[in-house]
Amino acid sequence: MKQFLKYVLATIVGLIVFGVIMSLFTVVSLVGMAAMSAGGGTIEDNSVLVVKLDGELKERAEDNPFASLLGNKFAESSQGLDQMLAAIKRAETEDQIKGIYIEAGSFAGSTPAGLQELRDALVSFKKTGKFIVAY
Repeated sequence: MKQFLKYVLATIVGLIVFGVIMSLFTVVSLVGMAAMSAGGGTIEDNSVLVVKLDGELKERAEDNPFASLLGNKFAESSQGLDQMLAAIKRAETEDQIKGIYIEAGSFAGSTPAGLQELRDALVSFKKTGKFIVAY
């Protein structure tokens, strides 16, 4: 009976220690995720926004962590129109950003309306007197 109680107590202590370790791991993970999504960071003087036109343009980008595992590079490199427009609008208002560099690749636009929105945002950016270079 003494051996049985000893093993039961060891199991309970082990479960408590495991629970404490997992709780600490969860808290550290949540703090790390919050810190990563907290801010856009600082912009240095004379910066250039790099827009990589590669992959597929969607209304909203979806994070698919399994795309690279499944070998679907096209789905892996999809971009969100809303994110691109927000980046261009922010670059338009930021004094530290001097221009936009467009790096063109194998780009597939989703709809003509989406491409028109992207073009209109670039035209609006160009009206601020900043440069746009495409390669």
